[in-house]
Amino acid sequence: MAATRYTRGQTMHELFQWCARRRPDATAIVHGDRHVTYAELDAASDDHAAVLEAAGVGPGRFVAVLMNRSPQMIAVLLAVLKRGAAYAALDGRWPPSRLARLVARLEAPLVVTDTATEAAVDGLAAAVVAGLPAPVWHL
Repeated sequence: MAATRYTRGQTMHELFQWCARRRPDATAIVHGDRHVTYAELDAASDDHAAVLEAAGVGPGRFVAVLMNRSPQMIAVLLAVLKRGAAYAALDGRWPPSRLARLVARLEAPLVVTDTATEAAVDGLAAAVVAGLPAPVWHL
């Protein structure tokens, strides 16, 4: 495969979208026996970006993300970037006081979780978005 030039100054999510347009059916993520295409990942991240937009996430904001490694997590991270925001990855093994301090320091308007990590954010002074639309991955 020949090297491809890209425009300097493009963001990570713009480069991802470029790849998704160029080879939509190519595999973007392999997670266990699951293969997710660029088109599927791009569509899922667009859906998540719409949820984040409705929650007020935009440029200059931080979003705390507490999720297990998965294609869904990658879609959420791309969604945050598409909204012009930044994310902070949290670890559910951290003590609740540490999580609370970090979320407060970031002034994160919300914490995005998955069902496996949702309990770790009980009591945080931020909205918790646990009900993101589940993408349909074609295996």
